[in-house]
Amino acid sequence: DDGVPTGVVEMEGAAPAAEGVPRRRAAADDDDPEAPADFDETAKQSPVEDADDADRTPRAPGATNGDDAAVEAPRANDDEDEAEETALTVLKNLAPLGLVVFFLTLTRFPELDLKDELKSQRPKARARLGSFGKGWISAALVIGVEKIFREPSVTATFEFLYVPGILPFIAVSVLTMLLFEKRTEIPELFRRTWARTQGVVVPVVAALVLAALMRAGVAQKIARPMMSHFGKAGWIIVTPLFGILGSFFSGSTTVSNLSFGIVQVNAAKRLGFNKLHLLALQTAGATIGNCVCLQNIISAKAVVGLQTSEAEIIKKTWKPAALFCAIAWVWGYVFLALG
Repeated sequence: DDGVPTGVVEMEGAAPAAEGVPRRRAAADDDDPEAPADFDETAKQSPVEDADDADRTPRAPGATNGDDAAVEAPRANDDEDEAEETALTVLKNLAPLGLVVFFLTLTRFPELDLKDELKSQRPKARARLGSFGKGWISAALVIGVEKIFREPSVTATFEFLYVPGILPFIAVSVLTMLLFEKRTEIPELFRRTWARTQGVVVPVVAALVLAALMRAGVAQKIARPMMSHFGKAGWIIVTPLFGILGSFFSGSTTVSNLSFGIVQVNAAKRLGFNKLHLLALQTAGATIGNCVCLQNIISAKAVVGLQTSEAEIIKKTWKPAALFCAIAWVWGYVFLALG
């Protein structure tokens, strides 16, 4: 009465067959001659068979039963491509740092024979500069001036390709802008960099001039009368302060030691110290001096764009500097007691 052809079993709870999908006659009525001719022997699957089919993983075209790798292959290829792209991105981002390390290694290792070439002072061209002396330039772009103000012993050189500021830092900066496709932005980047650093140039140059004067012998002339005045015990207090003073003006522990190291050696001979003890105190003071170094503070302000005055920053940094200096004094008296 419901329109289902005779001999066809309708499974309770089963979804109706899709349009155009033939039904199979029930097993008991397979030989029924009155079954409609438009029904095929293809059976609608039982619920058990449907469940089996549902559990099967879809396969790519052409894949055989059990060949699950055929479906996973496109997904695996996508994962490999993504991993490869990530690796290339990481390498690209690390390229500037790698280039800096590469150029520094290439130009600083004496075994590579490139260091001497970059510092070569064989003049290729000369020029008279009047009372300022005689200038020259080498094939390695080392620029020199000799007999400054007609003083035979006063000379100055600038190793253009050996200075780290130019090679590798400026060179790597340009390569990085090209690598990240910033060609059109290069003039603007240089303009912004100069806008941040132009306020640093004058004080840094002045500090370096003062450091050069100290190395030229001014430091020894200042320290000589102080040795007699302070004596052995008082010189322990003075030594780290010399180191701090050198770093305060020069911005470098190395330059501070170059400026006042010879003073400490002379003081050790004159006052009867172990020179290694005084040089240790000098180096400790030079390191502490970086806390209050004007050059470092000005440079850091330029990099981050900070508008706070140098005095405000020094008000915060002198306290840890004073604490470290006190620790250096304690060790100095320990050295003195040990002889």
